[in-house]
Amino acid sequence: MSKLMGEGVLLVMPDINEDFQQEVDRWYVEEHFPERISELAYLRARRYRALEGSPMYMGLLEARTPAALFNEGYRRVTANVSERSKRMRGTFVRSMRSTHRVVATKSRASGGVMACIRLSFEGDAQRAGFITWINTQIDALVLAHPQILAVHGLAAAREVREAMDALRPNSKQDEWPDSVLLIELGRASDFNAGLRATLSESALRLAGLQVSGVTQSTYQLMFEVTPDHHWHDQPGGYRAAEETNYL
Repeated sequence: MSKLMGEGVLLVMPDINEDFQQEVDRWYVEEHFPERISELAYLRARRYRALEGSPMYMGLLEARTPAALFNEGYRRVTANVSERSKRMRGTFVRSMRSTHRVVATKSRASGGVMACIRLSFEGDAQRAGFITWINTQIDALVLAHPQILAVHGLAAAREVREAMDALRPNSKQDEWPDSVLLIELGRASDFNAGLRATLSESALRLAGLQVSGVTQSTYQLMFEVTPDHHWHDQPGGYRAAEETNYL
């Protein structure tokens, strides 16, 4: 099944200088994600590449709670960033980053395609309305669109992002998505016209959600890292996780 592994989610969605994409891919699978699992005790880290929309990449990292995203391991690692990590982060030309609390989730299976619906709201009352809306509509959404394998509603955990920004002041420039719907699918074509229309700004407003903006994009899973993966050396010093789909 594909329920999220915890109640805390960190989304990192960058565009990357195209000259460095393969090098950045290796950094993610060799250093960055393994570090998040081993040093920060995150439960799972997944990386996606855009099939449609932007930003170009999406990282989805899960922790037991939103507060666990900003733990002692995070503070320690942030204070001792490797030279390789500094160089790779310098290839980001745009970055969206947000911390979330899982407020609703329903799953039947795990999918290799993820539709990411980013929602903007004008105030806290509207953000709270999203939590009520997704919990009352999630069953109907899956029933009306049987191609959906899993759907997850994420509400902004703004206090966690603010704590991260206080530790890394330069990250304050990162864009900050609000609430998010993540929809797992089997293939890109499953995000069809009917599902797109259901999740459009006009349709969501008609359904009672006081949203001020909606952005839709779709992503293909590249690889994932969990504590269960076993790491081994490969020729040339490359390390890959067993049981992953590395593209």
